[in-house]
Amino acid sequence: KAQEWIKETAQACSILAILIATVVFTAAFTVPGGNNDRGFPNFLTSPLFYVFTVTDVASLSLSLSSVVMFLSILTSPRESSDFLSNLPFKLTTGFILLFFSVLASMITFSASLLLIIRLGKKWTATLYAAAIFPVVVLALMVFPVYANFAANFKDYVITLLTY
Repeated sequence: KAQEWIKETAQACSILAILIATVVFTAAFTVPGGNNDRGFPNFLTSPLFYVFTVTDVASLSLSLSSVVMFLSILTSPRESSDFLSNLPFKLTTGFILLFFSVLASMITFSASLLLIIRLGKKWTATLYAAAIFPVVVLALMVFPVYANFAANFKDYVITLLTY
């Protein structure tokens, strides 16, 4: 059961991470505001453009790193000894990388909207709150699953040690 669960979890998280990587990779080449006649981004001098660029690169790096972690789970033999340290470490690392990837992608999204729309300060907080909402949902959905995994992992280790 544990092998099946970790395989399905790694597959689902891999798909999410690949989708995020695809979106942020595309965003890097379709910069907000477009390019000028010389090919440079129109908002190149704006501090928000640097926020957009840095968080876009961070999101791409984090999502691809989480894909690597989840693929390493899928390609491992998933034997009993792997459940003691190797697989929990990879799963935890993959979850953390995926979580921060989603967070960075939402900051990228917010920065691009602020560059294009140029809303007043009162709308800025609302925009960031709306952008962070998916991150909160992910945390509420994934961390209980991880907590359950960690609790069951402790029971599993105790069972192994007593035999």
